[in-house]
Amino acid sequence: MAWKQVGFHLALLYLYTRKLIAPMFEVSGWNTPSAPVVSTNTGSRKRKRSAIAQEDQKVQAATVNLEKLMLGIDSYLPKKQKSGKQDAASEKTAPGSATRNSKTFEKKKREGTRQPKTDSPRPVDRDSRPRAKGKDRSKRTKDRTPERQERRAEASTASAPSQSNGLTELQSNMRNSLEGARFRYINELLYKSASEDAVRLANEDPSMIDDYHIGFRHQVKSWPANPVDQYISELSRLPLPLVVADLGCGDAAVARELVPKGVCVLSFDLKSDGKYIVEADICQRLPLPGSADSSESDTGAIVDIVICALSLMSTNWLGCIREAWRVLKRGGQLKIAEVTSRFKEASDFVELVTLVGFKLKSKDESNTHFVKFEFVKISRAKTAIAWSDLAGRNNLTIISHPVVGAILSKLRKAESTPKEFREGVHQISLILGVEASRDLETATFEGETPVAHFTGTVIKPRVGLTPILRAGLGMTDAMLTLFPDAHVYYLGLFREKVTLRPVEYYSKLPSSPTVDMVYLLDPLVATGGTAVAAINMLTDWGLTVENIRLLSVLASQEGIDHVRGEFPQLQIYVAAIDTELTDKGYLTPGLGDAFFIPDHDSLLYAIDNSQAEMSSGMSTPASQASTLVGSPNLRSASDRDAIDTFLSSSAVLEYYSSKASSAVFLYDLAREAGVGNVVRNLREEESGQDHAVVFDVQSRAGAGLTLLGRVSQGTSSGATKALTAFTTPTGLAQMQPTLGLFPQPTSGSRLILQVPTITHWGEDLVILPTLANLTSIFTSTPENFSIILSATPQEIVDFAALSYSISGSHVIHIFDQWSAGREISRKRTSYQVAAIPSPGSDIHTEFTRAGHSFFEYTGPTDASNILVVLNGPLALAIKNVTSIIPSLGVVIVKVLRPWDEAHLCRIIPPSAEVVHVLDDVSSPTSFTPLYHDVLGAIASRVVKGPRISSVRLDTKTLSQILISAQSLVGYLSSILPINWFVAPEIPTRTNKRTSFYWSPSSSLREVPVVASQLFVSNTNIHARLVQNVDAFSKPGGIAQSILTVGSTKDGVDVTPIPFTNGQSPETDAVVVLDPSLLKSHDVFSEVKEGSPVLIVTTWSADEVISNLSRANLETMDIKKPHLLLINAEATAASLNAPSLDVLVAYTAFLRLYLGQTARLNVVTTLLTSLFGKEVHSVSIDKVAQASWDALQSIPLPVLTVTEEEVAPSKQFTFNTVDTNSTDSIAHPAIKTSSWIEAAKHFVFREAFVVSEEPAPSTQFRQNPALRPDIAEHRYLVTCTVNRRLTPIEYNRNVFHLEFDTSGTGLKYEIGEALGVHGWNDEQEVLDFCKWYGLNPDDVISIPVGGDSTRRHVRTVFQAFQQQIDIFGKPPKGFYEALSGHAKAREDRMALRFISSAEGSSTFKKLSELETVTFADVLQKFTSARPPVEVLCEIVGDIKPRHYSIASAQTAVGDRVDLLVVTVEWANPSGKTIGSPRYGQCTRYLAALKPGQKVTVSIKPSVMKLPPSNLQPIIMAGLGTGAAPFRAFMQHRAVLASRKVPVGPMLYYFGSRHRSEEYLYGEEIEAFLQDGVITHAGLAFSRDEKRKVYIQHKMLQDGRMLSDMLGQQKGQKGVFYLCGPTWPVPDVFEAIVGALVEYEGMDRAFAEQYIEDLKEEERYVLEVY
Repeated sequence: MAWKQVGFHLALLYLYTRKLIAPMFEVSGWNTPSAPVVSTNTGSRKRKRSAIAQEDQKVQAATVNLEKLMLGIDSYLPKKQKSGKQDAASEKTAPGSATRNSKTFEKKKREGTRQPKTDSPRPVDRDSRPRAKGKDRSKRTKDRTPERQERRAEASTASAPSQSNGLTELQSNMRNSLEGARFRYINELLYKSASEDAVRLANEDPSMIDDYHIGFRHQVKSWPANPVDQYISELSRLPLPLVVADLGCGDAAVARELVPKGVCVLSFDLKSDGKYIVEADICQRLPLPGSADSSESDTGAIVDIVICALSLMSTNWLGCIREAWRVLKRGGQLKIAEVTSRFKEASDFVELVTLVGFKLKSKDESNTHFVKFEFVKISRAKTAIAWSDLAGRNNLTIISHPVVGAILSKLRKAESTPKEFREGVHQISLILGVEASRDLETATFEGETPVAHFTGTVIKPRVGLTPILRAGLGMTDAMLTLFPDAHVYYLGLFREKVTLRPVEYYSKLPSSPTVDMVYLLDPLVATGGTAVAAINMLTDWGLTVENIRLLSVLASQEGIDHVRGEFPQLQIYVAAIDTELTDKGYLTPGLGDAFFIPDHDSLLYAIDNSQAEMSSGMSTPASQASTLVGSPNLRSASDRDAIDTFLSSSAVLEYYSSKASSAVFLYDLAREAGVGNVVRNLREEESGQDHAVVFDVQSRAGAGLTLLGRVSQGTSSGATKALTAFTTPTGLAQMQPTLGLFPQPTSGSRLILQVPTITHWGEDLVILPTLANLTSIFTSTPENFSIILSATPQEIVDFAALSYSISGSHVIHIFDQWSAGREISRKRTSYQVAAIPSPGSDIHTEFTRAGHSFFEYTGPTDASNILVVLNGPLALAIKNVTSIIPSLGVVIVKVLRPWDEAHLCRIIPPSAEVVHVLDDVSSPTSFTPLYHDVLGAIASRVVKGPRISSVRLDTKTLSQILISAQSLVGYLSSILPINWFVAPEIPTRTNKRTSFYWSPSSSLREVPVVASQLFVSNTNIHARLVQNVDAFSKPGGIAQSILTVGSTKDGVDVTPIPFTNGQSPETDAVVVLDPSLLKSHDVFSEVKEGSPVLIVTTWSADEVISNLSRANLETMDIKKPHLLLINAEATAASLNAPSLDVLVAYTAFLRLYLGQTARLNVVTTLLTSLFGKEVHSVSIDKVAQASWDALQSIPLPVLTVTEEEVAPSKQFTFNTVDTNSTDSIAHPAIKTSSWIEAAKHFVFREAFVVSEEPAPSTQFRQNPALRPDIAEHRYLVTCTVNRRLTPIEYNRNVFHLEFDTSGTGLKYEIGEALGVHGWNDEQEVLDFCKWYGLNPDDVISIPVGGDSTRRHVRTVFQAFQQQIDIFGKPPKGFYEALSGHAKAREDRMALRFISSAEGSSTFKKLSELETVTFADVLQKFTSARPPVEVLCEIVGDIKPRHYSIASAQTAVGDRVDLLVVTVEWANPSGKTIGSPRYGQCTRYLAALKPGQKVTVSIKPSVMKLPPSNLQPIIMAGLGTGAAPFRAFMQHRAVLASRKVPVGPMLYYFGSRHRSEEYLYGEEIEAFLQDGVITHAGLAFSRDEKRKVYIQHKMLQDGRMLSDMLGQQKGQKGVFYLCGPTWPVPDVFEAIVGALVEYEGMDRAFAEQYIEDLKEEERYVLEVY
């Protein structure tokens, strides 16, 4: 090409480029329109290809072509221009690097984040695009290639066209134009992205921010003035001290100028420079203290002036204004400078900023390029618009259409029929769906009509529908009309009526999303809590908020504000908004009652009202009683304030405590009793609003001193709320010495002790409701304390509220957690709880006002024997049997302190001859406080009264009588002087009991709760469910759920659920969800004779019978149960919905429960009312039919006679409250002891050693000493070779390891990884032990994870060297856990700050810059010294490090090879700056000596050989990424030596220098010579002036790659890449380019083709 031709083409391209770039100067207006109102969306919203996107594509193409032409200029320039800097410039624009920036930005543009609706074009959301399986976009890393770094350095130093590194003026001008285009592209991308997406883009490509700053500096040079310079000048004249926050600070010019002058400048931007700039999302949260949104003060604020100089860029820019308001002092200044072109109307901008809480002080429009505003912070008005309304004004679409208005008006009428409601909801849903799908992306296809050819469209994204059960079902059919192929995923949520919080009861989302977007269907959005919970479930599932759209028929303004406050970018479509909610959370005026789908319970009991007896022995309670009989509780509360709830009573109690307390102290014993989760979650989830702060404390002697100090502090601080503490009877007894020190209570210095009655007893640690531990409390309670006791679920709720309404005393509330506190049942609850009691509200007044009394009497008025007992499960059980014992009356004490003698004497009948006082005692000689109270009362007030008898009930006896009515009556007959003329007749139970046995880890654990939903909410029956756990009899624990169902016409049964009202503890049905229990546990002895036993298992009938223990077989021979079997897993699989196994099991239970009334159509009707017509896209009819057909009956086996002794089955023991705590209870805590303890373990090894694990082969058994905490099979191998591959003087130590596996049974496949269980450095461990004050020779006993029966014992040194990751990287949770052990306040506050959201930047600095370890943190906060056993738990174990195996076992035999590079660096900052740091495992491996033993395990990998030996293999390895390919080569060489035909092998390898890092170079050359490797592309980047990487070698071999991977040749080659992530995009581009050039594919098809190769496992990446 002649020089003139070159110049001509360049000139044309220059003009063309300028024409393209010019429009990019115009940045669109604010995200909020000039008139900030809700969008009506009247215009078309069909997605079109953005004009900006088209222009950007042309700019990118022009950039590539221009730089290619510039590269070719060298050959035509005069030789004198080809020296010096020109050569350097030539190198820096080599192919591959010349297009890197343009490709990176084009990819960013394609993958940009989709934004809320704006009038301007927006980037496409990367997450909204369908993702190919296995494609991990998160592994894109920062572009740190040398080419890119050099290019940035060149751009940053080029300050004028004259300094052009040897370029001609034309070239310099064109280069500057392209750089300007790049700047404007990034500028527009940042303006049109949300701040969190900008943060993500900056993290993925930090160079983008550098490029932006370079372009910005070039742009402002042409301006008459720079606002940053003006601000520097203004601020430098202000008096000190002065604190300035520079938001979006760029290169921190303000800080660099003013900090040396004494001004404190806090600079924040997307990227930290390690000196001035702190990385932060300025629109979300600044790491600075400040006032709350609604605060009238500036408490905590430190900033005097906030600067936003050309930095309000993101679509959520208003959040930056909000943060400025938060961190500014009152009267502080907000200075904003923005380009003039950004404003359509500056007054609208001022109005929005004013609404945030600012007053405009001045506006300067004197500059032609930008406008300056100065605002002053003022208090936000109480009537100010909510933040969510300000920040998300254009993400809400209200369908303003006359047709919708008319339909909605009909729905509001109470007289509308159900049919009219269904039709109306369907119609509105259809319109909502059309409006919400206007901008869906479409794909085109070519077709033929009978007349002509046409181009059609289809919806491109995969659409899912998620209705919220059950109301959302009414919208589903309409949406399916629009999207007939949509996947339907149901979520079961209901709003709990006390807290108005959502409760999840059904969710079967697949393990990962199978759709690209979801329409969430929630007809009514009242408080917004249910919608928020559902969105959280969908985002946890893997969807982004941008890919969820909420559709609602009617919503409240409060609910919309709540949803938008949580998810500002969520698109919401609603037919109308009601402005108000009632106190109960109902919309007003709302919709007619017919809108709500008929309750499923009414369907059930309409089936059969005859109480027909079922074949199973169970009857259907079908009473038509009007309503549940309520107790006389809370009589002062109006009907509006009292509602029904189905939460457990303890949960409601915790809610009251959280609302009415200033602080809650949660003792460890109470946490073990299942108390505390609710009060903690309320504090965390509600961000502390109106909920008490929670402190976790330990139970110990003197534990009450902490509470004493806090109450005393409340007396002087003017506090108005009470202080609450949760503890158990054992913990309360430990507080007894300090109770007498508490001051007289006031409204702000009251102590409320909530005491769940749970006590572990005996060797099995069985849980009992004994009060024996409280003898000392009852005896010496100070006068300023009241003691109240509650036993029923309703009493617990009522007394909890009462305890906070009493001002005249501190309160100890003892409530039943053994049964009543935990059961799920209907109870009446008031919204109101007295946070501040009325003056003079003593306990007598409050109890009388609530309809309760201190004592309750049950029995005949002429009873001669009176039994006095404290309120609790035992009292309720005795009350239940009083009617069958002649002349017996029972007095239940509900208020023990103050002791009301007069009331007691009035309630005892005059006919009483003997008063028996029953005391819980720990021994026969224990003091009896209740007896002495009763004795004193009667003796002082009755002249000739009854005889008083003391009855001591020890804990063992209590455990024996709280089983059944028969056992209790038997006990009472032994202590009461009653002449039994006729044996008492124990009545039969009127309710029906079902026991479920299940494993806490089973997928079927939800079945009992789902089963209870059928009954609990129905007012015609009284249903109760309680869950008990046995954590010891089986590894992992087992759980028992007991469901009782009775008719309300028989009254409300309040006896404890574990106590059976009948003659024996019999159950009407048993459901076994864990078949392994049939081998080990007794599950048949409690079954009533002839009753059904449903076994849910994958076993066949024969397998079930063969797995029954002999003891269970003998029990079955007596009980003759009806055995039923269903394989829920297989049945669900047959429906192509494995997640429906719970529903299948539930359907089988439903059929079992209905008995004779069970019909397929009845079961189907009930299931439809519960779950809708479809579940997970499967018809409910099919589910019912499949479950019906799968249920089979098993004939009872014939019991054979045997003379062998039959081992008894294990009994279920209630020893744990919560399944979540089985791990902590089942595994005893870590503990230390002396060498004597160690001697015991060695002498009596069989008693203490961890048992050996079974192995697949009897020849190689698992050595129990090899890290028993690890689940994988471990092997002990021997190091035979440790050889350094790089020269000693080289700065990288790459070494080769060989391990002998003889006699270990270790087998591995090609491409698998070896897990190395490395040790910590010996000297560092000794140094740490010395510093921490530990004796390295002490013994520490560590439980084995996952098995409560196994432990291993080590010395402290061994534990910290071999197991505890003390020199590992601590997560955020470690700081939080450590803060609880810090004695110094400054340490405690610092640790809490680091673990908080505000401390994220500090945590990141410690973690990434200072690279601190657990040990470093302990040494930094020296007052935090947890005990060693606690330290081991919160630090955790050393995780194995996995390395690709560099050998093929077919070639090396009993050997495994590794290729490793040591990881070491110098600490870049902190107190230990410059100190060396080491990778824990590579340091351990590098120090290995031949003969040393190493513990290893095997981990599968994606690096697998293709199925055919003839398939071509293309391997690309960088550095130690060559390891798996060495194994590939060895295996192919073995095959070749055996004359097995093999396909070609291509090997690409990259490193820095051939002489230092040509890893296994001799072997590679030998394989090349032998033909094992067909072709090698070796790239050593630092050996040539022009850096060459493997992608460049691949570009040269494009035809070869295309032939092997493409379609035309049909070779079905497989491509592998192993190594760091940075070359992945360039390698991808090289292969795409080869397919485009040599296969004739277009680019889009080539990209999709590679995605398809990934699915076929022919494009395999293993990067790190």
